[in-house]
Amino acid sequence: IADWKLHSVQGRLIFRIAVREVEAWLLADRAGFAEFLGLPVTKIPQAPESLRDPKQTLINLARRIKRRRLAEELIPPVGSSSSVGPFYNDRLSEFVTTKWNVQSASKRSPSLAKALYRLHELHGV
Repeated sequence: IADWKLHSVQGRLIFRIAVREVEAWLLADRAGFAEFLGLPVTKIPQAPESLRDPKQTLINLARRIKRRRLAEELIPPVGSSSSVGPFYNDRLSEFVTTKWNVQSASKRSPSLAKALYRLHELHGV
């Protein structure tokens, strides 16, 4: 990663990598994600950054939901070469804008907490 650093860039550049996949950050808001899927919060992993494949975990959770339309939008169709459903990004964007509690998520996601800290530091908040 040090080789990627742009030595001429100063001041207002932050480079952050979500541990494994960004889905870990979304799953870190257990209550919000459980509500979004209509599942009990106990079904949402407690330590999403320790998951081997957060995206697959999310897909597997979607397979359990009763809201058929949402499930079909998140889960890849049978026989598809895609790893996600046709409206996966749209539905997760909807979750982020309407239900995701970034403060709650940052308590279960150290990488998200660090990213937020750096953003606050950058903007002097």
